Amino acid sequence: MQSFDSKRKTGLGGFLSRLRHDVAGNAMMMVAGAAVPLLAGVGVAVDMGRLYATNAKLQSACDAAVLGGRKAMTANSWTAQTKNVADNFFANNFPTGKYGSTNESITYTAAASGEVSAVAKAKLPMMIMQMFGAANKDLQATCKAQLNMGNTDVMFVLDTTGSMMENDSSGSMTRMDAMKAAVTNFHTTLENAKAASVVSRYGFVPYANNVSVGYLLDEDWMVDSWTYQSRVAAGTGTSGSAASTQDVWSETEVSGGWPTPTYTDFPLEPCDQNDSYSHTSSDVEDPSSVTFTPNPDPSLADVRTSTITRTWGGSYFQWDKSPTQCRKRTFDLDGHVQILQRKITPTKVGGSSTTTYNWDYRPVTFNVSALKGLTSGGSITTATGSNHTNRTINWEGCIEERATVREDDYSTMPVGAYDMDIDRVPDSDETRWKPALPQLVYSRGSFDTPSQWSVAPKNGIAGDAYWNVGDKDGGKWATCPSQAKKLTPMTATDITNYLGTLVAKGSTYHDIGMVWGARLLSPTGLFASENATATNGGTISRNLIFMTDGLTDTSPMVYDAYGWPALDRRRQMDVNTPPTKADQDGLVEERLAALCAAAKAKGMTVWVVAFGVTATTTMNNCASNGAAYSTASAAQLNDAFASIANNIAGLRLTR
Repeated sequence: MQSFDSKRKTGLGGFLSRLRHDVAGNAMMMVAGAAVPLLAGVGVAVDMGRLYATNAKLQSACDAAVLGGRKAMTANSWTAQTKNVADNFFANNFPTGKYGSTNESITYTAAASGEVSAVAKAKLPMMIMQMFGAANKDLQATCKAQLNMGNTDVMFVLDTTGSMMENDSSGSMTRMDAMKAAVTNFHTTLENAKAASVVSRYGFVPYANNVSVGYLLDEDWMVDSWTYQSRVAAGTGTSGSAASTQDVWSETEVSGGWPTPTYTDFPLEPCDQNDSYSHTSSDVEDPSSVTFTPNPDPSLADVRTSTITRTWGGSYFQWDKSPTQCRKRTFDLDGHVQILQRKITPTKVGGSSTTTYNWDYRPVTFNVSALKGLTSGGSITTATGSNHTNRTINWEGCIEERATVREDDYSTMPVGAYDMDIDRVPDSDETRWKPALPQLVYSRGSFDTPSQWSVAPKNGIAGDAYWNVGDKDGGKWATCPSQAKKLTPMTATDITNYLGTLVAKGSTYHDIGMVWGARLLSPTGLFASENATATNGGTISRNLIFMTDGLTDTSPMVYDAYGWPALDRRRQMDVNTPPTKADQDGLVEERLAALCAAAKAKGMTVWVVAFGVTATTTMNNCASNGAAYSTASAAQLNDAFASIANNIAGLRLTR
């Protein structure tokens, strides 16, 4: 029998001997041993790929945040609202938990220069390498955004019609004040975006039914004389009658007063309604109240006095119309009673003669050479005042346009339409401008019935029988906007001072604003010597910003840049028929479209901002690609101008 030790030796040795000679199953053990380093290699590849992708996405989100935040800034001011915009850009581009990340964050720094920088962070857990003890990885991205502007000219073509005194949709301020604030912030953004060597200039064309550009024109660009629908003295006459006796009535109110009116405000454009006096009254005399007293003229019958009860019915309303107000005043008279004392006094009248001053109403040519070459106010004296007296006619700088052609299709620019030619330098009276002088212009009949007028002269009319368009309703029918301004470098104070001169009045004629905006901006036309190159010799980015708060709104009774349409009829096809509002509105829209195309063809970027009105197809087509905006409130208007400023200034990343 073997001992225990010898059995154990024999057993162990036998096992090892057998193991040494039996290789079955060795491959499995070898694979198992190699799996660990293989898994580690795959884990490194997978997790490194995740790290790279997540870091790239974090960088992209950081870039989007600073770009979005910088674009939302107003006048280099970083606010809670601006930060919220930036945060939204970051969150949209790097949602929480992206690729399994945690602890996402971004912090911003806004410099006084307007540069916005940020640091974005996130933590990314390892998926596979954590089995080998790898820690979570901290990711970080840095980013910066700033404006980087080259030489820039900006021409603001601004609607300053009467409706600009209405409040914006929020009711927080008038449209005029909202526009001024948006332009001010726009200027601040651009000025802060430019390097010291960059030249930026700003110009303005406030427009309504005309533009005040006359003080910007060279002396040779204005005519020496021009013909207006006016009047000339046509001698005097004598009128009178034999003496006769007439009863002169007078009434004094005893009681009853007058009803308190109600007021309703209407948009300033249009405000051409007529007053209505559709009311009745009936008088009942109290016979017991009748008394007689001696007449101051003993040769005439006694003075009769009595008490009258007057009962009213119906109503009437009047319109308070001015360049800044359109208000309806209504009196409800149904059942209203007044007590009156009536006096009837027999009186001798007539028996004397008076002088009448007669006029011929027709086209009249006046010497206007004294207004040429002026840079501010001017006047001429004409014998058109009442009773054939001299009158001082003041000029506010508005113009009558140069020669045009009568067309109903402006899809191509008509030959001979000098009024639509952006670059033509005047060399004849056809191509020169004329001063707009509404106080020289008179109607040919009742102001309320222009459809009945004839362009034929009216001769031998006694007294001031016909209306003067410059005087009618306080000048409402012949407004002249604030003076336009040529391109020039402007400080913040310059901008504030200029905007302070703007006044809201007049009706909406878009084409006259557009053509003069393009003329003042063009590098090849009237002001080529000033506009062709920047003072530093570099090229210029040219931008025309056209802002309006209304649709085209014309009237044949409004004295505009083509004279008085009711009589002059320079743009309509049929000169024998009085123009209609619809005809004129259509002409202005057609011409606006043609002028927008002409401006863009000269390399100008046309930005169009509709404020408080839905942009029309014409407005949208007028704008350069992607440069049309529709806004309702002051805040939206400011955002639109900020967006334009960022685009012009060249918002970009700097890393």
